[in-house]
Amino acid sequence: MAQELKVSAPFHCPLMEPARTAMEPILARIPLGVFKFGVVANVNAQVNLDASRVPSLLTDQITAPVRWEESMKVMSAAGVTDAIEFGGRVLTGMMRRIDRKVKAKPLEDEASLKAIEEAFKS
Repeated sequence: MAQELKVSAPFHCPLMEPARTAMEPILARIPLGVFKFGVVANVNAQVNLDASRVPSLLTDQITAPVRWEESMKVMSAAGVTDAIEFGGRVLTGMMRRIDRKVKAKPLEDEASLKAIEEAFKS
């Protein structure tokens, strides 16, 4: 499945190589601790538990395609039932098309935060 997105720059493609090159030393300096849970990397659609791989996974993501659908299917197969999208609604809509069993909610403002809080209380 593919969906055209209206974006302001050529994100996640080889045209972003200068940004990748600039980010490598910055990301390499960030101290990371032991992971308490796995994180699905959109660059390879795999669960990562190794903090030492984070800088390279993030820099690879700058120039590589996003494997969003595959990543969401990995999460769903692992038993994820709820998801929160910070700052928008695009990914929430995409998640509904990928797997309706995962309840995705947008977190955009104080009202949506309160709605999410209430949803998780029940």
